[in-house]
Amino acid sequence: MLTIFNRTVVFMTYNEENMRKACFSLEHCNIDYILKTTKIADVYAKDEGLQIAYKVYVRKDKANEAQACIHKALFDED
Repeated sequence: MLTIFNRTVVFMTYNEENMRKACFSLEHCNIDYILKTTKIADVYAKDEGLQIAYKVYVRKDKANEAQACIHKALFDED
């Protein structure tokens, strides 16, 4: 069970495509996650997509594994 006391942010982005890649990679690695979005209403941005922050939370004991999985999905080119 994910609660506020045993989870941590492993990834944060303003880019929806990167968020989708990160979440897909966590699903592929069988890691449970919670996705939270925050609309940044006070900030003006030309690109409307930059007004939403995406945060991915996982259990603290899975944080290193989750970060490695996300890093591989976003930065490793196979």
